[in-house]
Amino acid sequence: MHSAMFVADIGEDQHRINEPWKAFCAHLEVKIKPNQGVERLAENVWLLDLTVSMAPLGYLIAGAENLGISYRTLPFDAAPQWLPDGQNPEATQGRSGGLR
Repeated sequence: MHSAMFVADIGEDQHRINEPWKAFCAHLEVKIKPNQGVERLAENVWLLDLTVSMAPLGYLIAGAENLGISYRTLPFDAAPQWLPDGQNPEATQGRSGGLR
């Protein structure tokens, strides 16, 4: 497995910040450091390059489990291929959107 997407369920009312979510975010700020192959795509979505480190995936899962936050993971066998903006439909081979 090369990469994984981690999606935390923050509920239907995304503007409501609850205590478990605040604690989860605080846990991640301490545990996940810049340049660990982590790209936060949205408030509750992370793209992880597992060739850099498996630790961030463990921190995300442990934090969610400990605080009762539902989550899903989507594994990728190869590096995700982002499509460029504009008119060129070719995938950007070998680049995973700034994960490294």
